[in-house]
Amino acid sequence: MFDQLKTFVADYRLYRQTLNELNALSDRDLADLSISRADVTRIAHEAVALSRQPVVTTSPLRNRRAFA
Repeated sequence: MFDQLKTFVADYRLYRQTLNELNALSDRDLADLSISRADVTRIAHEAVALSRQPVVTTSPLRNRRAFA
């Protein structure tokens, strides 16, 4: 139960931070990013959803061949 509360608080903080940062931008700045003011809430929710997904990375050296 405590873990769920920690997750909720972290998600809420990320949502509020994203929302505040996007709302601080001018309409022109948002338009430069192809974002309308009406999309800000949806994007903040998406930021939280994306933060829950595991990050998959590959090593840049993985596919290199060793030269002797």
